[in-house]
Amino acid sequence: MTIYNGTKRYLNGLPEKAPYFITVDGIKDIPKNMEGELFLMENQENRNKYDEYIRQLQMHFKDHDNVKILIAGKNIGLANNIRRVIDNLSPDTKYMYLFQHDLPLVKEINHTDILVTAEANDKMRLVGFKGDDPIQRPCGDDIVSESGIFYRRFKLWTDRNHFARSDHYKMTYCRR
Repeated sequence: MTIYNGTKRYLNGLPEKAPYFITVDGIKDIPKNMEGELFLMENQENRNKYDEYIRQLQMHFKDHDNVKILIAGKNIGLANNIRRVIDNLSPDTKYMYLFQHDLPLVKEINHTDILVTAEANDKMRLVGFKGDDPIQRPCGDDIVSESGIFYRRFKLWTDRNHFARSDHYKMTYCRR
């Protein structure tokens, strides 16, 4: 819920009923020699926690018509979850945000400024948000909006929270 609440608090200008997709990856069957903090092992205790998490998530968003929860039956990874979101987007969706559950929003993001800048600049295909600090030292690939906000441009991918043109993912990651 932290990311959802953060978008409501910090993503200024985003329409209240904008479509919102939450992906929930499945539990990964990891061999014992690869156990670690990054993996949720398949066992009955974790399965019960996972099922309860999904139940609570569905209960929390049951009255949110714009929120769709996409649950994977097994571990499919981030790229396949992005494909699932793309498959569920309206064909006229031009832009999207990708937020990771472990990277909460901690500063204001001006959605209106991002849209205006994206509409004016075809090179703004995928831009990341730099942590909780503004970009201090722009690099050659940064895009500057008319209001002076720097957006860090990435060529193909970033593991940070980011804004992208939907066709970037359609063309780059979702070819079949």
